[in-house]
Amino acid sequence: MTGGKPSDAARRLRAVPSSLDIYMTDACNMRCSYCASARFIEGGGARTLPPRLLLRGVDAFAALVAPRRGAADPSAVREVSFTGGEPLLRWDLLRDSVRAIKRKYPWLKQTVFTNGTLLTPEKADTLLRAGVRIVVSLDGGLAVNDRHRRLADGRPGFAAVAANLRRLGAARRAELHLMATFTPATAGAITETVRFFRTLGCRDIHLGLDLYEDWSPAALASLRAALAELRAYCLRDGAAARGPGGDWDFNFYFKDRVAACLDLTPSNSFTLSPDGFFYPCDELCISAADPAKYAVGSAESGLDLDRLGRVYAAVERRVKGLDLVNGVLSPIDRYFRAVLDGRDPSASLRAGGRVTRVFMEELGGLVEVERLFKLLARAPGFGDLMHRPRHALRAGGRRSRLIAPASPGALAASRAAADLLLYSPGKRKELVLRAERSFGGAARGLALYAALKGARLGGRTRVSLEAGR
Repeated sequence: MTGGKPSDAARRLRAVPSSLDIYMTDACNMRCSYCASARFIEGGGARTLPPRLLLRGVDAFAALVAPRRGAADPSAVREVSFTGGEPLLRWDLLRDSVRAIKRKYPWLKQTVFTNGTLLTPEKADTLLRAGVRIVVSLDGGLAVNDRHRRLADGRPGFAAVAANLRRLGAARRAELHLMATFTPATAGAITETVRFFRTLGCRDIHLGLDLYEDWSPAALASLRAALAELRAYCLRDGAAARGPGGDWDFNFYFKDRVAACLDLTPSNSFTLSPDGFFYPCDELCISAADPAKYAVGSAESGLDLDRLGRVYAAVERRVKGLDLVNGVLSPIDRYFRAVLDGRDPSASLRAGGRVTRVFMEELGGLVEVERLFKLLARAPGFGDLMHRPRHALRAGGRRSRLIAPASPGALAASRAAADLLLYSPGKRKELVLRAERSFGGAARGLALYAALKGARLGGRTRVSLEAGR
């Protein structure tokens, strides 16, 4: 590996991407109108990443992000994702690679992104048994999906994907993740799509926006209305089935999460191209950018973090001072698409910032609630909102003061202490949480739990947070 030892280079970079997107092939059997990879797949699938280079690329990435023995790292997720093109067109390569990575790096999470047209029960079983997360791209029901997603011969794509999902059966569908992408033409159907996805029995739903669209004022107004409708649905109709222990979940699937920060890194992933080059973002891979200018290493030579730092620095210089550029639309991908098209990247980033502003104003609070739900659901022994505690006070409890836990493992004990108050006789309760040593979000997560639980129990619960000194 060039650029010094991983630890030294990582310290200089401040944050190292924890995900590797492997573009196995530029072959695809669909031609979706909004596809970011359209230019990438127009060649008809002439390139496929050789197995040797694929595994060497994973080796280089794994050497960089491997967990350090004895290091405190409770929340880090290191992931390898297979995409393209359509990875199931190279089934033998995909199957063998997944198995080899699982044997050699069992701590790496693996994900396959597929359009679903080739997803047979046998292939799904193979991947799921290997612990692979399967994300199926589907934009909604027939009319919504087929507005943009069509097969290479021009036929609509919904029927083939829907038939494959039905063949998987209810148990397998519950293990799948569905991902929808919305454009100005389909954004009005966001809530309709969530309702439809729930009828399929898929528990995990990902929602995203067309990465490269510059939304007009009229389109932004329609998007705002659609997001407000989704918020109302999630808080009203969907709330009973969500949260810790609920039967469905949704995420906003954007390349850079809303809470990402350019002080760390503009992108959370490396990209490995079919030619075996590493790039700092998807756009440089799918646009066939000059590797001599933009590649940050190769499967053969390893990752060059010093060069990655220089690429990131160029992006940061251009986006510094721009409002809300790092949010629901990936700034680094939008930046390089504009640069490669010969356009002003600042204008593209500002347009993305306007989308982020609308999103945050309508759904920012809901995103935070979703994050807290996930924190609670992952905590060992926490339980769900419906459980009854083992112990409760016989005498009426009116007020309790707790220090929020300092680790995920202690969250269950804090919940039990809160339950002593919530389940005690009497309608009016007050819980004060002090966040002296809380790990990220624990105090707010516990406060959310207490407020929801108190409401379900029919009481009047006041929850307040105190900041530690």
